[in-house]
Amino acid sequence: MRRLIHVGILYLLFNALFCVPAFAADWEVYSPDIRESADEGNSLDGFDDFYEWQDYMDSLASPSVATRSNVMRTSPSALALYSNYTPYDSSISTAVIQYMSDALPKIGNVSYVLFRSGQYSYRLVYADDLQCDGNVFTSADADYIAYDSRYYTWASGAEGSFTLRADSYIVYSDLGGYPVLARDSLYLYAVLFLGVLFLLFTIYRSLFSPGRVVI
Repeated sequence: MRRLIHVGILYLLFNALFCVPAFAADWEVYSPDIRESADEGNSLDGFDDFYEWQDYMDSLASPSVATRSNVMRTSPSALALYSNYTPYDSSISTAVIQYMSDALPKIGNVSYVLFRSGQYSYRLVYADDLQCDGNVFTSADADYIAYDSRYYTWASGAEGSFTLRADSYIVYSDLGGYPVLARDSLYLYAVLFLGVLFLLFTIYRSLFSPGRVVI
């Protein structure tokens, strides 16, 4: 056993001292003719020359129908700053109408349009410059409040350039001949204010009425 170990050590030592160099064999670089580089399924059989075959292969590719995108390229966030909608063909639930009505006092004195943008999505778009020409709503810089009835979530943000072709679908707006959303909270505040004024007037009248003055 000890002899085998010694033999192995000597073998490794000789290999380290007398390394035999290895050389790659000589190879000639061969540049194939372009006619031979065609795929197996695209042989030159049946063609008079290579150029006729090339014209045939080019004809197999359909022309491109790609067009330049009209999406703004200023920034990634600008990709969502243009929207063109057509309402989803369905009604709007009373819960959504009430929710959006409660949101009206938050958006201030601006024009708005509420529509159903999808099967589960609703959108309230509002802007100072929102206009209605017939049944088409447009704005150059609008904001939105969106509600998802599937996941019961809402979101808000900048709508940007906005177009809605309402046609004969159900929408709510303070523009055009469409029904408006009820501003219940504003009406409540107005009623409370008038009630307080009436109460103060009644107290004043009872205290300072000429019939009440006793000499």
